[in-house]
Amino acid sequence: MTSLGLSQNFSHKCIVGDFNFRKINWNCTHLCTEGSEEEKFIDAVAEGFWNQHVIKPTRARGSNTPNTLDLVFSNEVDMINEIIHKPPLGKSDHQVLLFDFFCYIDWSNPVEKYNFARGDFDGARDLLDNNNIILSGDVENDWENLKQSILNARNLFVPKRVIGKRTWKGEYPPDECTFRLLKEKEKAYRNWIHNHNTEQANELRIKYNRIRNKVRDHTRRLRRNHELAIALKAKAGNLKPFFKG
Repeated sequence: MTSLGLSQNFSHKCIVGDFNFRKINWNCTHLCTEGSEEEKFIDAVAEGFWNQHVIKPTRARGSNTPNTLDLVFSNEVDMINEIIHKPPLGKSDHQVLLFDFFCYIDWSNPVEKYNFARGDFDGARDLLDNNNIILSGDVENDWENLKQSILNARNLFVPKRVIGKRTWKGEYPPDECTFRLLKEKEKAYRNWIHNHNTEQANELRIKYNRIRNKVRDHTRRLRRNHELAIALKAKAGNLKPFFKG
């Protein structure tokens, strides 16, 4: 952590992950036992000038005390905005953390790039096979002629795409039932966490697990149906959805 923090290779740095230091209280880091692994980690974070942004617990299992194990570090305080805690994915007991990372990349200005994944390479090869490149014996001139022929083939047979503001696209389109189940899952998880030390904790945990399993079964069914639809279209001769996915 220290060497990464002091490295000058990048101006904006962000490290995320499950660090598994359950004994660290990030509200009072000075309470770590002297000489412990937790204290060494805290010292490395401080020496690397890192800022840690996660304060609330990120993992809860059964009746165990929730812990803050999943951490988000940055080398500038204002790089990370408010961190939103979401319910775990599937049967994981680690929460999903959502946050915005602010850096100098501006995706609002569209940029054109070649989309080689959709290039017509058979057409490019045919063009190059029929393109009689005259070799003069001069290495520099011959290389320029060859390079220009390849670039011309790229311009003719490789389409371009415009990359602008990035938006997330799921693997398969969710339906209204998916959104409804996700809301129920989030509500159930929030109720369980907020009542973790009450007599209702076990009942609320069972309710959350039941809804979590419903979400998993529903999304798996959606994915199977989506893949089956793509396969049927490909079998009928429409390969575009297959390669697009």
